[in-house]
Amino acid sequence: YKDYSEWLNNSEQGEAIIKQEEYWEKQFEGEIPAIHLPTDYPRPAVQSFEGRTISFEISEEETGALDQLALRESTSLYMVLLSLYTIFLAKITGQEDIVVGTPVAGRNHVDLQQIIGMFVNTLGIRNYPEGEKTLSEFLQEVKKRALEDFENQDYPFEELVEKIAVTRDAGRNPLFDTMFVLQNMDRSEIKIPGLKLLPYNYESRISKFDLTLIAVEAGNELRFIFEYCTRLFKVETIERFIDYFRKTVTSGLENVGQKICEIEIVPESEKRLLLEEYNDTAAKYPRDKTIHELFEEQAARTPNGVSAVGSWQGVAPPADKGAVGKEKRSGVSRETIQLTYKELNEKSNQLAFMLKEKGVLADSIVGIMVERSLEM
Repeated sequence: YKDYSEWLNNSEQGEAIIKQEEYWEKQFEGEIPAIHLPTDYPRPAVQSFEGRTISFEISEEETGALDQLALRESTSLYMVLLSLYTIFLAKITGQEDIVVGTPVAGRNHVDLQQIIGMFVNTLGIRNYPEGEKTLSEFLQEVKKRALEDFENQDYPFEELVEKIAVTRDAGRNPLFDTMFVLQNMDRSEIKIPGLKLLPYNYESRISKFDLTLIAVEAGNELRFIFEYCTRLFKVETIERFIDYFRKTVTSGLENVGQKICEIEIVPESEKRLLLEEYNDTAAKYPRDKTIHELFEEQAARTPNGVSAVGSWQGVAPPADKGAVGKEKRSGVSRETIQLTYKELNEKSNQLAFMLKEKGVLADSIVGIMVERSLEM
């Protein structure tokens, strides 16, 4: 390892490192995108490393189909899985400029293969899963980018972070917040006379990143592990992510010529739930009366009953804001407002008169631009 350190710092290798530095600076010139995953909880001001893992598998048939896809596209299984994971991230974030971290062994010199020591480095692979690209086109882009990145893998990640213009945020990692790892090491069975050895599955309670996907080749199957930050995600959300990633794999295998925007990630069961059950909001009401007439009848019956609870969109709520209370969310205190049926009816009548003065008639279309608030 001492010889490796000396080799890494000699003049010839130093020139190569300078070229690699230039390569990485070019990859991350301009604004570096922060990934905005759909979290369940607000991001802590200081990054939390509390985490959990969830495992899942895909079938032998799908694993074989992924191998065949890699063969047809002249890529590797790693590149195919990285492409699908990046597409999955693009679908759940709506972003088309994504950086995914990945570890490399750092033993790309033949003399390093048998040396004991820490050579692992981390790379930030930046790809652009734009919707109009086909999966095949994107695979080739990922292949090209991955090969170029691997050729420049000797440049230390910590030095890259110091060199490029990264916006520092104590709640995030400096360059990326998601990782992809493919473990394809040979795990030969250990045999000791008189002993039976079994692997111990250790569940980590640490997550260095918001979300990490680990793929493990296990015989003819692929086993996956989602490692996630528990300060950001509920377990139910990660289970839904698993379904989305499975669907991404299935959709990708169906047609490599389809556009990324055409790849579906929502399973049929969830699609039915969203489109049919959640939208089944039909309710019986008198057909001879309008909605505002029914509301006015309710206001007449219970004028002092609470009709709405919320906050006011403006800088300050109006003077006649009704009952006011204090609400505290994420450490920030804000006022909450309660409106009675009488107050809400009066406000809606005021708005109706104002619209009438502006020339609004029956069946006129009126645009609404307000946030989710009492004004809405």
